[in-house]
Amino acid sequence: EEANAQAEEAWGFLRRVKDKVKGNKKHDTHFLKAAHRDLLKSGETVSDRPNSSSAANHSLSPRKTPGTPLFRAETKRQKGQHGTISHVHRDILSQTQMRLTPQSDDTDYQDLIEPIKSFKGHTSPVTQIAAIDQNCFISSSWDTTVRMWSAVTGECIRTFRGHRDWVHAISVLDNKHFISGSDDRTIKLWNVDQDECVHTFNGHSSFVKALAPMDGDRFLSGSRDRTIKLFSLTSGECLQ
Repeated sequence: EEANAQAEEAWGFLRRVKDKVKGNKKHDTHFLKAAHRDLLKSGETVSDRPNSSSAANHSLSPRKTPGTPLFRAETKRQKGQHGTISHVHRDILSQTQMRLTPQSDDTDYQDLIEPIKSFKGHTSPVTQIAAIDQNCFISSSWDTTVRMWSAVTGECIRTFRGHRDWVHAISVLDNKHFISGSDDRTIKLWNVDQDECVHTFNGHSSFVKALAPMDGDRFLSGSRDRTIKLFSLTSGECLQ
């Protein structure tokens, strides 16, 4: 049932993306046709344009060659009426160039900022990170673990194992404790000085995707089961 729900949600997302792409294509096609109509009103062909730019070449079909009319039937009726490109036409061509000119493959990446340090240890994609203090942080991953790292040395200080499925959510409670939420439908409380889980919270019927502390004793959790639950750290019970 959960797999079907995920598949349905994914298909819905793909349909929305596809519809949006179609809408953009329709808008661009309408824009180009309008540009061509304005050019034809001047009775102009590609060869008649002074200082022909890449924008003019982009407006042609790949099978057309420079010097041929954009629309033969129209230019035949307007033969002998060639004129210069008006300011309006130049604006249209410049906008068309902005829409159609692909980004250069020679992009200069020299100015990209290099990372100070890379932290390697997870064997699957990292889902979330959270800072414990200025020198230490934790990370969760699809490899079902949470790792604690030294921001100074770049080394993994401790690996927290206990979840049986992907870990999607982590939240720091104080400089000694944090909680983690997993696709195994559980939330676990951890002490940064211990490898083993301090307590496991149950209550969700689907994947746990979000966690947020409320105060010193309570925290919130969000799940794919479409519920938000309030838990007590001291009693370990779901309050609401």
